Amino acid sequence: MMRGGSAISMSPPERHPPSLDEVAPRVYEELRRLAAAYIRHEHPGQTLQPTALVHEAYLRLVGAGTPWTDHRHFVGIAARSMRQILVERARARGAQKRWGGLDRVSLNETLQAAVRKTRCFRRWTRRWRVWKRSIPSR
Repeated sequence: MMRGGSAISMSPPERHPPSLDEVAPRVYEELRRLAAAYIRHEHPGQTLQPTALVHEAYLRLVGAGTPWTDHRHFVGIAARSMRQILVERARARGAQKRWGGLDRVSLNETLQAAVRKTRCFRRWTRRWRVWKRSIPSR
């Protein structure tokens, strides 16, 4: 488009996504409120505090670089990260409850042990039958 001899670009001005250091302080309280709401929906006895959840999500976001474009996008990504943290903790708690203290044994080891026991039992049975035949019947 030409106006007075100069070209005007209709494309939006280039914006760089804000850094984590710029966005985090502005949305901290909003993230704490979200974290508190998420934790309220967890099972009683949850030991994670909202502040700790926000901090853990922050540590994950620091390692992720800058994948957000604005304030709302950052809050959405942080909220998703907090939900993922809670899901991972619930899965770990469930795994601990079901199989936490048990040693894992491969199926191959189990089958090998069963075969050894079966062979041993068969040998014992054969020996017992031979022994039983050797005893005179009354």
